[in-house]
Amino acid sequence: MDRLKKFSTHLSPCPVSGETSEATLLPPEDIQKLSVEELRSRYGQASPDALKIDGVNHIAFVSSDMAKTVWFWNEVLGLRLTKTIQLADGGQHFFMEGGRGASIAYFWWADAPEQAPGIATVDMKNLLSGNFSTAHGSVNHVAFNVPAGKLREYRKRIKATGSIVTPILYHTDETESGYAPCHN
Repeated sequence: MDRLKKFSTHLSPCPVSGETSEATLLPPEDIQKLSVEELRSRYGQASPDALKIDGVNHIAFVSSDMAKTVWFWNEVLGLRLTKTIQLADGGQHFFMEGGRGASIAYFWWADAPEQAPGIATVDMKNLLSGNFSTAHGSVNHVAFNVPAGKLREYRKRIKATGSIVTPILYHTDETESGYAPCHN
């Protein structure tokens, strides 16, 4: 049971009254006023009493087509399907290997609401024009660490399936945009 608790705890950003000393916490409205330099200075390293997290166990998305999802992760990317759960309501919960013990998980329900491009996902028409914004609380993208020498090969492999593939962008603090065309 301890192992289950260790690997399946979901954390909520909502504080429970009395759990922490309010004197040490900076309220969100004050954090919003901090400059990038102030943010880096204050939060650039873990606090001494930080939670000891070994990594991400899984992140779960909702799929509109589980067969297509399995095809992409397993046939195209070649990753392993590690767990399948048939839900009591007829839905499914599948887990794909995500590297270093992490999983990429998907739920599927027959009666789930339709997709909402530009709200809950990136609107592909907007993406192609450079606008990749999404709604608050949505997932914008997932990025993987891969061997640098394989990045372009992997991109071509995925693009060959007809999937939309964005340009390669490297996150950096060295440019005004936050992106660079190559990794230093």
